[in-house]
Amino acid sequence: MDDLMALFPEIDEKASCDKARQKLKEYRHYARLAGRPLTDLKSPSMDGMPKAQSFQNGTEAALVARLDKVLDAEAHLGVIDNALALCKFQSKWLLYFCYCTPEELEMWQVAERMGLGSVGTAKRQKTAALFEFAESYPNHELIVLRNETSKQLISD
Repeated sequence: MDDLMALFPEIDEKASCDKARQKLKEYRHYARLAGRPLTDLKSPSMDGMPKAQSFQNGTEAALVARLDKVLDAEAHLGVIDNALALCKFQSKWLLYFCYCTPEELEMWQVAERMGLGSVGTAKRQKTAALFEFAESYPNHELIVLRNETSKQLISD
């Protein structure tokens, strides 16, 4: 029996849901980063004359740094969107209303939009949806195994 447990380690569903929740809480932040317009940046000007010493164009550096942030934010959003797309229809929309709308919604508003009978039902379904999202996330990055949780508790 112990050999079987070694092959299939137990998943800590609560810790996995916590990691999924933290990842989804970043969604609005990444959306703001990816959606910010770049109109305040100007193209660097060149006078055509050779210079003896090299220099870094401050505008170019700012543009590159900004573009890196935007691309990173878009990549994070893409991964989250793909993981949500792999979830069941109900789970996807429940998580969308909880974490991905422009404004934060209260749980009663989520329950109302989803046509669920009560806030308690919405909370139970949200927990299941978070675990489903954790399972759908690439490379199982959000899945926490029981022995990992025990090791973390011992080391703390």
